[in-house]
Amino acid sequence: MLGLVLITILSNDKYVRVAKFITLCRVGHRYKVEVAGKSLPVLTTLDKGRYGVIIFESLNKYANMDKWNRELLDKYCREYAVGVVGFATPGEETLVGAQLKGFPLFMHTNLRLKDATLNPASPVLRLSRAGETAWGALPGDHWTVFRANSTTYEPVAWAVRQNEYGSSEERVPLATVIQDHGRVDGVQRVLFGAGLQFWLHRLLLLDALSYLSHGQLSLSLDRWILVDIDDIFVGERGTRLHEEDVSALLASQAALQRLVAGFRFNLGFSAKYYHHGTPLENRGDDALLRNREHFTCSYFIYQTSGSERTQVRMTSVAPLCKFNPSTAAVILLYRLRRGFRHRGVMVLPRQTCGLFTHTLLLEVLRRGFRHRGVMVLPRQTCGLFTHTLLLERYPGGRERLDRSIQGGELFQTVINNPINIFMTHMSNYGNDRLALYTFESVVKFLRCWTNVRLASAPPLAQN
Repeated sequence: MLGLVLITILSNDKYVRVAKFITLCRVGHRYKVEVAGKSLPVLTTLDKGRYGVIIFESLNKYANMDKWNRELLDKYCREYAVGVVGFATPGEETLVGAQLKGFPLFMHTNLRLKDATLNPASPVLRLSRAGETAWGALPGDHWTVFRANSTTYEPVAWAVRQNEYGSSEERVPLATVIQDHGRVDGVQRVLFGAGLQFWLHRLLLLDALSYLSHGQLSLSLDRWILVDIDDIFVGERGTRLHEEDVSALLASQAALQRLVAGFRFNLGFSAKYYHHGTPLENRGDDALLRNREHFTCSYFIYQTSGSERTQVRMTSVAPLCKFNPSTAAVILLYRLRRGFRHRGVMVLPRQTCGLFTHTLLLEVLRRGFRHRGVMVLPRQTCGLFTHTLLLERYPGGRERLDRSIQGGELFQTVINNPINIFMTHMSNYGNDRLALYTFESVVKFLRCWTNVRLASAPPLAQN
């Protein structure tokens, strides 16, 4: 069996996002994703099955396939032990107890739901972790729920109806994702009552791919996290760290170490701006240096003038490594335009590349690659920037930040990437200390809802 996913996009609608999501979450890096039209593609190559899972963006169109194609597909699934994923799509007509054609399964459509939970007994769960409730309204008002009339079906996830009248039916759990064990026709399936707008469905889709492909389409549960604090000493007066902020940084690091093996904040110093703050902020600079051994100090930023560019030598930057000479990597940042640097494009003279081959790790905002012996890894953003100082001024407010943490962009970034290097700035750790809140919260949420194994290591850790 080849590790391919066949996604049938039979209509031009938003459910094409399934293909985009699978590619984004790195399954597409190892396994080709193909999009089929109305006719089935060739399913075998030299008597070997081509596809590990078949995904239908429209459950209704799957159930209403013409007899020839349906029999052909079912035969392929049985012979090669291939599973099917299907997504219910919204329709204008509301169905109540309608039977899905050809299946002992009944559906109620166009519902508004809330308070999602997972079935801890479901064998589908791998990345997802049961035991908690996602309180509140689920996105959208066109949900489909399933009611089975056969033991072949087992709920994977439930939710309850939103009902402003508070009737007795309000708290009855309804199956929003259901597994078909294949006891009727020999084909295993996982069926979703809505698309991927709901963050929990993204986790369950990854679990379904793993389960139905018998592990061929599985992502590792290991996630490596490095939190990079750039521009130490660089912040403007009035935005820099005080001594109590450094104490809070140490306390937060200790809390994260209990949840993430080997965790340490990775500090990037710019010695040029040492003691450029107010008296209180200068004492904060001193507190950082006093506690430097508690952090990883993996590089220093040192700006050179144009006349010095052709005379780069290790000796010229050796004094900057005195804080942590055994592990310090040296990055020489020439006076490049800020736009280049923040898009991850860094022009490296040949002399600098030669310097890197002796030390180290260069981090940019691109996909990982190697250049002249330099290992280059991408960095991710976490929604915090140099101007993100106060929660009341956060774009979209606390609600938006919490949404990113609780299943949104930041949470999904960790899920989709085996190695996560997050770029933050010194000012994010003072003021309202948004970085501490953000990373402690997302780690706790990951531990609550997933089985990922979180770990961290210095950029220059030895194998």
